[in-house]
Amino acid sequence: MEIYSKPFTSYIKAKNNRRFSRLIFISGAMDVVPSAAGDARLVADYVQFYDFKQVYVIDGGSGAGRSPGSIVWNPWTLQVLSLLVTLRAPHVSVLADRKLPGLAPAAHGESRATNISGQLNQSSKSSSELVVQRILTQADQMLFLQVFQDRESELSWLLVFGGEIPSYLSRIYFPLNNKVTLATVTGEKGEAFLWVSYQVSRHLPRHTRLIGRWSPSTHHTAHGSGQLRGLENPDIRQTFHKSNTMSEDRVTHLHKTSENFLRDFYTKLKLFKLEKQVLRHGILEAPRGDLVPTRYDLTGLHLRCTTLQLEPFTILEHQSDGSVLLSGIVGDVFATLQEITNFTSRCHVAKDRSWGSMVAGRWNGMVGELVSGQADVVAAPLDITYHRSTVVDLLIGIVRDGYKMVMRRPSTSDYMWTAYTKQFQPDVWLVVVAAVVVLVAMTFVMLYFSQEQENHISIVDALSMITGFLLGQGTTMSVVGMPARVVAFICLLLNVLLLAHYTSNLITALAVGPPLPSITGLDDINRNPSLTLGYVKGSALNEYLRDSTLPTYRKAYQLIEADNFESLTEGVAEGVRRVLREPYIFLEWEVPMAFNHGQDCRLYSLPTTYFLSQASLALRKGSPLAPLFNIL
Repeated sequence: MEIYSKPFTSYIKAKNNRRFSRLIFISGAMDVVPSAAGDARLVADYVQFYDFKQVYVIDGGSGAGRSPGSIVWNPWTLQVLSLLVTLRAPHVSVLADRKLPGLAPAAHGESRATNISGQLNQSSKSSSELVVQRILTQADQMLFLQVFQDRESELSWLLVFGGEIPSYLSRIYFPLNNKVTLATVTGEKGEAFLWVSYQVSRHLPRHTRLIGRWSPSTHHTAHGSGQLRGLENPDIRQTFHKSNTMSEDRVTHLHKTSENFLRDFYTKLKLFKLEKQVLRHGILEAPRGDLVPTRYDLTGLHLRCTTLQLEPFTILEHQSDGSVLLSGIVGDVFATLQEITNFTSRCHVAKDRSWGSMVAGRWNGMVGELVSGQADVVAAPLDITYHRSTVVDLLIGIVRDGYKMVMRRPSTSDYMWTAYTKQFQPDVWLVVVAAVVVLVAMTFVMLYFSQEQENHISIVDALSMITGFLLGQGTTMSVVGMPARVVAFICLLLNVLLLAHYTSNLITALAVGPPLPSITGLDDINRNPSLTLGYVKGSALNEYLRDSTLPTYRKAYQLIEADNFESLTEGVAEGVRRVLREPYIFLEWEVPMAFNHGQDCRLYSLPTTYFLSQASLALRKGSPLAPLFNIL
């Protein structure tokens, strides 16, 4: 065993296999009273149940009469240490204000609370750390009131009381995300009940809720069956929900009730599984994991909501006072959260009607309103991106969609003057010219050297004859001999093929309409200077394109940037209008475009999907509501 002393702290840790053959305290004999032993067993089982690796024990001090130069710890602290060192994992630190031999005294005027609070500030504040304090006397109460600050709510606390939750706790603000567990030890057998207490905000009432119980091993053995008893009254949750203290009458009532309450409570919540574990000194029954999501009663909390219209996700109904009523898919999710947790809200449209992106070093849109404190929640499908996550808390995704490009579908009016000539593509003209050259040469050779032909013809005569055949006009020159007639037959057959090709293509074009665009993706748009790509200002596409490592995406953003972002629009409606008026390609979420403009035959959606992403609500950075909303 090794004891390492520093001012106000004694670190005790085991070597080898973390087992102690004996425990040595500098103060000498260990004074333990029965009540201290019962509370200490609860602490040891609590540490084992939640597997804390670092435990800070605040020593309230009751060491009057100790000899000078000794480490003066009260008996309860010594008993807690003696039990914790028998566990395998925890590293224990005692926080106290004592003058130890050979150590510098505290600075002049520095209080005990300041010393202890300073030591806690040096901790890593991880989830594996626990601060323990037993509160019995008024001095203990004052010490806790001075040590516990809002910044300490990041640490897990276990406060042990004898009999009831004292009323003075109402003077302390326990935020919604605090990690303080209150343990009330009651009765001769030392049973303990575990509570959590929180306030949604400083000006709202406190909520205190029962979360578990601990029974010492003697109680467990006496009953034989190992079943916990207590808490059978179904309205006990309401009773303690409205109260900040627990009287003796209510303590007695707890012992007369059944064990089913805790299980029923967490079953109804469907958030946590209530676990019971037989430990070294007793049986502890409590939920594991983060307890913040169980604090779902937000009565009195009013949230300022910012949103934008994006059907079918958000559908807005404007009110006379400037607010909006929210419905749609995301609106229904927000309303469900509001119904479950009982908070109220007032929604408004984002002032600059933007989603939120970084412009000139500042966030705009709905994200900017969260950052500046003008709103508490974004009730709209906000894309979950890295840069946004650094300034706001984005909830678990509730919408998953991708972006598609939309352009104007070619119409018959676009081909009014070319519908009758577009059949003659370059390859068709090439075939016709090649056929004419070959046929003219064959005709000239056959007729010129034919013995049956009376008059020899020239190249010009051969060209005139072939041209007449192809145009369906024939010729006045005599064609004598089998070879010459075969060539004439081939010319007439080619005439029929050309007519069939032209008429069939013309009829098809007039009946079906113009062909679809040959553009398939961003590469085609980047190569075509006559086309302009755009999207809604402040959307996540700014981040997707700008920060991408793919050359195609980066070039698309560079072209938009070179145009001074003139191709960006204020909303989807403006983007659609520009698509119909000019050679403009609009990049937008697939579902809203299909929902609002899917029946518009003038629009054509390109086949490629880009930036498949999730979207959700957003809260201000560090909001304690985030874990609650995520699990609900």
